[in-house]
Amino acid sequence: VHADEKYRTAIEAALGDHAALIVVESASEVERGISLLKEDQQGKAMFVCLDRIPRISSHVRVPNITGVIGWAAQLARYEPLHAPLFRLILDRVLVVETVAVAAAVCARIPGIRCVTLEGEIRTGVDITRGGSRRQDEGGLIGKRQQIDDLDKEIVELHERIKSLENERAVMATGHDA
Repeated sequence: VHADEKYRTAIEAALGDHAALIVVESASEVERGISLLKEDQQGKAMFVCLDRIPRISSHVRVPNITGVIGWAAQLARYEPLHAPLFRLILDRVLVVETVAVAAAVCARIPGIRCVTLEGEIRTGVDITRGGSRRQDEGGLIGKRQQIDDLDKEIVELHERIKSLENERAVMATGHDA
């Protein structure tokens, strides 16, 4: 799953423990995965079978409330193959700007879960997740994009270093003359 940088923390918070699911295509793959974990004594993992996920089709409109950004399932990007999974996990999850907006939305619309850009979660039954933002929040999802961005930055820095070395060589030649 991927998301624009400004939404990563919110999407990761909305996914919760589901962000660590091992996605497989069938129940036989789940059994094989569990067998491997047991054989190698590698602990436990949570699996989800793509062929068992119900199709979710939510038709609730984004509320016209200041500070509401949009549905998490629409702000996240994922492969079409995984769309049913993310629609299930992120169904009725709104990304909002602040906890105050989340509280207002949850008070007006039953069954909605709100997540702020800072990763705080609020529900209509007052299940709340909050606190300070960790340094690594938003780093679990979109790793491929983050790696690509860092690779690009490395190339740019190498080019900058080469340019500075060339400038230094020219200056040293001019200074020695």
